[in-house]
Amino acid sequence: DSAIRRLAARVKRIDRLVRVAHADKNGRPPIESDGYPEGQWLLDKTAELAIQDNAPKPILLGRHLLELGIKPGPHFGKILDRAYEAQLDGAFTEEEQARDYLKKLVTEIL
Repeated sequence: DSAIRRLAARVKRIDRLVRVAHADKNGRPPIESDGYPEGQWLLDKTAELAIQDNAPKPILLGRHLLELGIKPGPHFGKILDRAYEAQLDGAFTEEEQARDYLKKLVTEIL
C-alpha cells in the first residue's frame, strides 16, 4: 500500500498512468493483448485506497502545528514533510492517529 501511495503522490493520477501503460502494451504488434489485468489490479487497489485519480492529501497541516503551540518558521515544512512521508508509509490513516503521530514527532524534533 505504501508503494502505491508513493506512486500516486509522484504521478498524481494513477488512472492516467494505467491508461498510458495499457496503450503502450497494446501498441506493440504482433504481441496480443491479454486485457492488461495488471492495470485493472492497480486501479482496484487505488480505488480501495481512494487515490485512483488524485495524490493522497496530507492529513496533517500547518494548523495542526499551530494547535500544538509551535510558532511558524522554517521547521514547519520539515515537520510536515516528515509527517506526509509517514502517512504515505501507512503510519496513520485518520486525523486522530495523525495528531498522535505529530505529538511524538514534535517531541523528537523539538
